[in-house]
Amino acid sequence: MGFELTKKRAVSIAAVVIVVAAALVIVYDFNGKSMDLSDREVRIIPTTSMAGEPRTEYEVQTIPQWSLVMIHLLKTQEQKETVKVGDVVTFMSSSTGLLTVHRIIDITGGVITTQGDNKSSADYPTMSYSDVQGVVVGVSPWMGQITHFVQSSALLLALVIVVLAVMVWVIFDIVKITRNNRQ
Repeated sequence: MGFELTKKRAVSIAAVVIVVAAALVIVYDFNGKSMDLSDREVRIIPTTSMAGEPRTEYEVQTIPQWSLVMIHLLKTQEQKETVKVGDVVTFMSSSTGLLTVHRIIDITGGVITTQGDNKSSADYPTMSYSDVQGVVVGVSPWMGQITHFVQSSALLLALVIVVLAVMVWVIFDIVKITRNNRQ
């Protein structure tokens, strides 16, 4: 007996293709229009320090609180020296000891000055190129909101159960199709 493409199987296959295609488009957009995921890190921004007025002249215009950001990690000094005014960079804050995400507002004589877009603070952290850890290449407020909601509620368990159930259902369907093809 050969492979029969029933309506149920066609819908299952179409659903998987649509989900995979949508995931690829989201990753591409979120990753700065690239499918290269090497040297990348995803972080959630829990503060409002980058939630100022959109800076339309820059690629990363603003980062609302609880947004998810994709960071391209800069490993070499050569890579770090490519950052420019307007880039949103990550660095370890000397005052708090925490990873900080701010926009570069000035580079003079190898000294980088940053500031949060919120501008509610008179704090202008400065650093050298070697202190830069990465540059933000993608921002997703809605994925961050979902992540924050899931992390802060019992919905996480329910979501994990649903995802696992769907995965098991798809695997069983694939096994069934494979067995039917062998007969």
